[in-house]
Parts: sequence; C-alpha cells; structure tokens
Amino acid sequence: MVLFSHGSCIMTRMFVLLIAVFSVILFSGDAFAKKIQVKIYVDEEEPATRAVWEKRLGDRVRRASEIIKPLCDIEFVVHSYNTWKSDNTQTEFSKSLTDFQKKAPPAPASISIGFSSQYRFTRGRHHLGGIRGPLNPWILIRESNPKITEAERLEVLVHELGHYLGAAHSPLKNSVMRPVVGDGQARAKKYVISFDKENGEVVRLVGREIRDLDIKHYVQLTPETRRRIRTQYQRLAIQLPKDPVAPLFIKVIDALEKRQRQTPGKTSPPGPIMPSFPADKGPVPGPIIPPPPKKKYPPIIPGPYFPKPES
Repeated sequence: MVLFSHGSCIMTRMFVLLIAVFSVILFSGDAFAKKIQVKIYVDEEEPATRAVWEKRLGDRVRRASEIIKPLCDIEFVVHSYNTWKSDNTQTEFSKSLTDFQKKAPPAPASISIGFSSQYRFTRGRHHLGGIRGPLNPWILIRESNPKITEAERLEVLVHELGHYLGAAHSPLKNSVMRPVVGDGQARAKKYVISFDKENGEVVRLVGREIRDLDIKHYVQLTPETRRRIRTQYQRLAIQLPKDPVAPLFIKVIDALEKRQRQTPGKTSPPGPIMPSFPADKGPVPGPIIPPPPKKKYPPIIPGPYFPKPES
C-alpha cells in the first residue's frame, strides 16, 4: 500500500530540511547573541591609508569579539569607521579621553572606540587604553607605541572591553585583566588570551543581563547579579590588595544598594555615584552613566600599562 504520493514525499523532505537548518541556526549561538554596535575612530595622526586602518582595526574588533562571545553571548560588531581631530597639546591620558568623549559620539551605535596615534611614548609606564567605568560608551586606546605587537594590541582591546563588561584587575599573570601588559606573553604563538575565573564570571553575569534584559547602564543590574559580582570583586580585592579597581567597584555596588533602599521602586538610572579618589592614587572609574551636558569628567580605570623598559 502506498502511504504518500510523490508530491507528499517532496514536501516532507523539504519540511525535514527546514527543521534541520533551523536547528543549526538555533543552537549555533548566533541566534541568541546580543550584538553591540561599535563605532571605530582614528585621529588625524593615523599614518596608514583608510583602507589599511579600516581592515586592521575591523579585524581586531572581530577577533576581540570572538574571545569574549563564548563567555556571555555578546558580539561586538563594527557599525562604522570614523575620524576625529585629537588635541595635540594633551599628553595626559585622562584629558585625551575627555577630548575624545567630546568629539566622538557613540550614537546611533553603543560604543565609540578611539585609536589615537598622536601620543609619543618615552621611557616609563604609560596607559595603553582606558574607559571610565562599566558600560561607559567611550574607550580610548593608544595606537602609536612602536614596540607593541598586534597580538599585544588585541590583548589591550580585550582588556578594555572586559572593563566595559564589568571586569576588574586580576593578579594572575595569564589573565587578560592583569594591570600590566607588554611582558612578552602575547607574542608567543601558544599564548591564548583568556579571562581569570572571577572576571569570567563577572563578564558572564553582566553580559547575560545585556542580552536578556537589554540593560544600558551598570545601575540597571538586578540585585541578584549585583550581589554575585560583588562576591567576585571581593575575591579580586583580596588577591590584588594594592589595586584600586575591585574596591572601587564594590563601593559602587554598595552605593547602588543604599540608593535603592532609600528610593524603593525607582527604576530609572540615578546620577553619578562613583566615590572620590585621591589624585595621587592614579586613575579610577568614573560615573557609570554618560555624563550630563555640563561635562565634568572623572579619572579613568587604571591600566593596562606598558611596563618601564629595561635600561
């Protein structure tokens, strides 16, 4: 007895094929990945042609995204390539970042990442990159150090995107969140850029809320997530007691908890809550949300640094 006609068999096969294709897409991870749009900026000191720097920096963002995506299903994708005129009179990194914030609006994307070639490196420690706090939409990276390899530049970008997703500094020498880079590790072919356990958990938790709840500001993290990432910051603060970042993030979370108790039911992002920090202690995170029209910019998260060269 014939159960299906020839036409029915074709339709059945097509249906099975569609189910198979849908399953591949569904379980590949791309169906659930949250795409964060990135504007890439270079300043007028960039020596390469536009075609060259677009490919170089586009590839770097893509490779950084590939490292972060397995942790949190967050994918950083290039929205556009842009230029800005950097202030050549500035040599202090924090002021250069302020200048970049004024001239490089992230909208309609989510983040502006600037690669500046105007700074000239001398002996001593130098900021290679900086951001003012988790989910702050401006990252500035110094592109002009001739001694930094492309592998190390990739590590700097992953480090700063880690800060964007809430990561603090780690004492582990093989963690991308160590405060000092340029130690030669990233130059080794077998070296794999990765996060330490604590920061990997922070990135996973923050990324999950960006993906599932579409949060835009650090203050919008749920109380449970704040509690869990605070635990990770406590561990990092013990492991790296002289570094200011994890203790500062703990103070931010405690301030958020206090404000929530004082204003129960309020869901809109509050104003700046970052505690003050002595200037001689180095750069620290600033307001978690973009600053108001009268821009008074705080210091930045310290590191990563390029270590002082041997004499």
